[in-house]
Amino acid sequence: MLTATSNRENPAHPTIEEFVTGRQYLRLSPTPYQLTLQKAMYGLTLTDQELDIWRECTGGREYSSRPFSELTCIAGARSGKNSYIETPILLYEALYGGFSPNRGEICAVVLVAQDARAATISLELAREYLKQSPVLSKFLVRATKDALFLSNGIRFMVFPCTSRSIYGFWMKWGDFALKGRPTPTSTFSTLSCAGW
Repeated sequence: MLTATSNRENPAHPTIEEFVTGRQYLRLSPTPYQLTLQKAMYGLTLTDQELDIWRECTGGREYSSRPFSELTCIAGARSGKNSYIETPILLYEALYGGFSPNRGEICAVVLVAQDARAATISLELAREYLKQSPVLSKFLVRATKDALFLSNGIRFMVFPCTSRSIYGFWMKWGDFALKGRPTPTSTFSTLSCAGW
């Protein structure tokens, strides 16, 4: 079990948009589509342009301004799924999700990649994101070949997609990057929040 220590609306915490684009955080420049997806995931207010993107991508669905607990993203190779969507959201949850492990418990935000090589790439990306930020670098306590240990007690962990790789962990958030047949558009990813 996890115990909530704060809520997502804490004004001291950045929004996902500030976290991704802010100069003191990740300093990324996502496309309007990537940023719309991130903001919608958290139920943030969308601009008129973002509402148009939302309707285009959801078949005309109305935007409810409510956070989602799961996201499935179907996107082609080299579309920024890992660098602009998955890793930033998982880092955001690891740092600002408002949870801390109970005594003796391992609490992890997990990225399950299609293979060991992709897991290593994702971990290195997350580590570099933390290291390059004056604010976020303070959270990184140490890094191993498959985990980043954060000062709030949460671990950012990566695993290859095998039947035994994630056995025995309680996951606060997880990302499962899977591949179907090897075509440029067969990659999809699901982000799930176990705590909502």
